[in-house]
Amino acid sequence: MRRDPLEIDVLSYANGPINAAYVVEVKSHAREESIAQMKALLTRFRQFFREHGDKRVFGILTAVDLSAELRERALREGFYVARIDDQVFELDVPADSQLIAY
Repeated sequence: MRRDPLEIDVLSYANGPINAAYVVEVKSHAREESIAQMKALLTRFRQFFREHGDKRVFGILTAVDLSAELRERALREGFYVARIDDQVFELDVPADSQLIAY
């Protein structure tokens, strides 16, 4: 069975009590399809990284250019949102009720 390749910009993980993986998608200009791309990436993650099968997997959408509307939508979808503006890094965390682990 042939699998299409899976491209991940950044992968970070922790074992032990945290036992989570963070998949980061980096965009210079985030668009609506960036959210769909992140969902597809997270859905396929365990198929490619079986060694992380027991971890909670979270998505982080990172962008230099991201509209306020798209930022809010990404947070509602359960993703972290990382932004760089005027050389300042900001990380927005979805509300606990919205945070989704894949």
